[in-house]
Amino acid sequence: MELNDEAVKLEREFAAEMRKDPKISALYKKVRDGTATTEDVTEYASLSAKKMAERIRKRLLELYPEKKVSYEDVTELLPPTEKRNYKNIAELYKALQTALNRQNGLNLGAAAADYPEDRYDGLNRLISEMDDIEEEFSSVELSFESASMSTVDDSIHDNADYQSRLGLKTTVIREFHPEETDQSAHHEKGYWECPWCKEVAGEYDYDEVKGSGNDVWRRHDGCHCVITFKAEKRTETVYNGIRPRAPDRNIIEKRQRQGIRR
Repeated sequence: MELNDEAVKLEREFAAEMRKDPKISALYKKVRDGTATTEDVTEYASLSAKKMAERIRKRLLELYPEKKVSYEDVTELLPPTEKRNYKNIAELYKALQTALNRQNGLNLGAAAADYPEDRYDGLNRLISEMDDIEEEFSSVELSFESASMSTVDDSIHDNADYQSRLGLKTTVIREFHPEETDQSAHHEKGYWECPWCKEVAGEYDYDEVKGSGNDVWRRHDGCHCVITFKAEKRTETVYNGIRPRAPDRNIIEKRQRQGIRR
């Protein structure tokens, strides 16, 4: 078995599934039409992760009938697909944020966060440690979703940081979204309301929550809260033609959102 060929095949299968999904197509159309919101791109990240995880699981079971795979094989087979997923989300977010900047009267581009290599490597290691992929893979599906959504969250953090440093009054908004979980059936409203998410929801001055480890930027697996920001001019100064840059990733403390558990 040539793993390089299988890695290319897996990436192409994932891309094909994304192209034919009507929900994905509708979200792309909203971005092109200028009607998309951060919630739309967050939803895209969630849907994309679910499709990626499903495709990875099926492919691993086809290639490894013994239902176990080594770390060496995982790290050769999965990264191209994981990076394709990241690239799709990053490009969609940049298009959205650039449009939002223009709507806000700002002649600014947008930056996307770096590829979260450590996060994906951790997920790949968990897969390699499974004794039975078929039985255990569901334990990482929500973590793939969190990893995808972190691309949106981290990009929002980076763009909020950039616009704040330009002198704009920057406000971070975290919107609480109830979840459909295993606990939903036991809830009278038909969904589960995470008390931690309800507590951290709200509007915050960026300077007060700018640390990437602040709870506002964190999410547990299965969390569908939406994080966004708005920026307003403090003065009449107009900032034109400046390209944003993501903060130095060696300075920002390591993201640890995935570690939250109920």
